[in-house]
Amino acid sequence: MERATATQEIAELSPRDIVPNRHQPRSDWREDQHFEDLAQSIRKHGILQPLVVTRTSAGKYELVAGERRLRAAKKLSLSRVPAIIRSVGELEKLELALIENIQRKDLNPIERAVAYKKLIEEFSISHEDAAKRLGKSRSVVTNTLRYLTLPADIQKALGEGSISEGQAKTILEMKTDAERQELFRKIVDEGLTVADARTYVSRRGQKVLRKKTSTASADTAAVERELEERFGTKVRIRRRGKGGTVEIEWYSEEELTGIVRKLLKE
Repeated sequence: MERATATQEIAELSPRDIVPNRHQPRSDWREDQHFEDLAQSIRKHGILQPLVVTRTSAGKYELVAGERRLRAAKKLSLSRVPAIIRSVGELEKLELALIENIQRKDLNPIERAVAYKKLIEEFSISHEDAAKRLGKSRSVVTNTLRYLTLPADIQKALGEGSISEGQAKTILEMKTDAERQELFRKIVDEGLTVADARTYVSRRGQKVLRKKTSTASADTAAVERELEERFGTKVRIRRRGKGGTVEIEWYSEEELTGIVRKLLKE
């Protein structure tokens, strides 16, 4: 991607001239106690950290960073706010807006995942490239994106904080949506911790393995009986992974000759 050389200036701007960031990943803007504390601090001391904006073609300014400060300023009816105006190319502006907002510490896991996805899709880059731009490991980016494969109600619970990231990662270990929903309901209804959820996943996996083993054993026994009837002697099937051996017992040369004839006849 070609980059324009970025320049910047500091100015006092009217909040009315600053338009929302098109790439703001945060969707939950409840005026909680933290917001009220910020507003009171701004009322008393003013905005100490300037907003970051870029110019638009319509003569306005698009917000890059400082959404809560801008909202607080509008609530307090401030006429001017300090801002750093950055001048960059259009593609770099998109990247700058996305990355600055992705790196916010108050984004919930789903908002981060949506932002990562948008960055990757907008620039057609790999998880590895996205990780380098964000200062994250590739595994962090990839694992965060996996949250978007969860059923909608589980994503909602994760975004609202009803379940933790550790619980969500454990849910992701289940293979199907039905299994994920079952574990999710147990976590919510029974208050399973991450450790409890992992124990549940482990025990369920062992049950599935035992069931498969039991089914394979039953199938093997049925084939052994069929072969014993065919050859008139004891037969054992020994499985090893996807292969194995078939053991046919014989007790005399005549019996061996009969078995061989039956095999060749087949």
